[in-house]
Amino acid sequence: MKALINGWREVWKQGDFPFYFVQLAPFNYTKRFNYRGPGAGQFFLPRIWEAQTATLALPNTGMAVITDIGNLRDVHPRNKQDVGRRLALWALAKDYGRDDVTYSGPLYKSMTVEGNTIRLTFDHVGSGLTSRDDEPLTWFQIAGEDQEFVEANATIVNQIFYRNTGVFEYRRAAHNFSVTGNKAIHR
Repeated sequence: MKALINGWREVWKQGDFPFYFVQLAPFNYTKRFNYRGPGAGQFFLPRIWEAQTATLALPNTGMAVITDIGNLRDVHPRNKQDVGRRLALWALAKDYGRDDVTYSGPLYKSMTVEGNTIRLTFDHVGSGLTSRDDEPLTWFQIAGEDQEFVEANATIVNQIFYRNTGVFEYRRAAHNFSVTGNKAIHR
């Protein structure tokens, strides 16, 4: 994606013009398209999401996060209005100088380990994080030094805290890291 953006910018000679894109929608791509190549399996989609997020390092780029409005049975989200709205928010904030809009969904910022708790912080949380349905958070996992992920309890207190007494020396945390994703958190 970085090569595509840089290539277009070079060919069109317009400098670092704005390039906003939509995150790949939650869907079981490996099953639907019978994909068996590199990266196939439960981490296929999250790895693409990581690559898309890395694209934000390019100047003047933005990504509309849509993990909360996709349809796991349809590769194309039916809720096109919110997809378009999220792209428009990027343009309003970055191209038209509007500072009164939350233009991005939460993006991972940092992780700290505090005893038996992992604290994750995020950029672009607007008025704060919340579960979509006021239910306990789901699909959170943590791993120790052995890199084996286990289910974890997670709560929101301005940031997200992971906790699982079965892992004593936390090294990694994951949310939504599956083939289809999950719709646990939104802005």
